[in-house]
Amino acid sequence: YGCGNGACGACTVDIDGAAVRACQVTIGAIEGSFVTTIEGLSRERDHPVQQAFIANSVPQCGYCIPGIIMAAA
Repeated sequence: YGCGNGACGACTVDIDGAAVRACQVTIGAIEGSFVTTIEGLSRERDHPVQQAFIANSVPQCGYCIPGIIMAAA
């Protein structure tokens, strides 16, 4: 949970191919959709965006990194 109002992007998920702030949608609104979270992006952390972040030592505090990775992916 981040800001709760869609401002920070920490909760960004992929819903049917689009980056969406999870705090802005209800489960009922996305029934039947395919949702990918940061945990589902790659179990081995080998998605190209994750690898680029690791290779360039991008992560710092980790609070917003999942949302940034999901938006980029």
